[in-house]
Amino acid sequence: MLPGMGGAQGAVIAMQLARNLGTEGFMILMGGIDTVNFVLSTVTLYTLDKARNGAIIAVKELIVETTIYHVIAYAGIMLFVGSIAVVITLQLARLFERMIVKVNYRYLVIGIMCFITVLVMALCGWYGILVLVVSTSIGLIAPIVGCSRTHAMGCLLIPVAMYFL
Repeated sequence: MLPGMGGAQGAVIAMQLARNLGTEGFMILMGGIDTVNFVLSTVTLYTLDKARNGAIIAVKELIVETTIYHVIAYAGIMLFVGSIAVVITLQLARLFERMIVKVNYRYLVIGIMCFITVLVMALCGWYGILVLVVSTSIGLIAPIVGCSRTHAMGCLLIPVAMYFL
């Protein structure tokens, strides 16, 4: 409903209101919020012809004009794919639970950082590396100062709200 406000921010607000959801409740809450966010973004694309997230922007580029039939088709596809995803996720979670204890976390993190750096360099070149360094530095400010990274997202709310006005 609010521009610049994502699922993580909504989940943090909901966690503050509910208090006793726990880790599993938080994960369920995140999935529900992201699903509702996508559905509302689809409805927003149909009613206002404005895209609110990257997936909707991609859909908007593929389809010239969104009709009510597109919205209904998206809803049906989301329900179908979501049902399949639940089954697959439950199976993969059990497998992952057994495998994660065998992985050295330090090497995993270093590997992911190297993979992201190589990917950014391959796709965006030196400009992408510059953006990666700056955004990483901004992302590190929150834990250094001692606040949540979600609070750091607040710096995006005003520019995004101004864009949509």
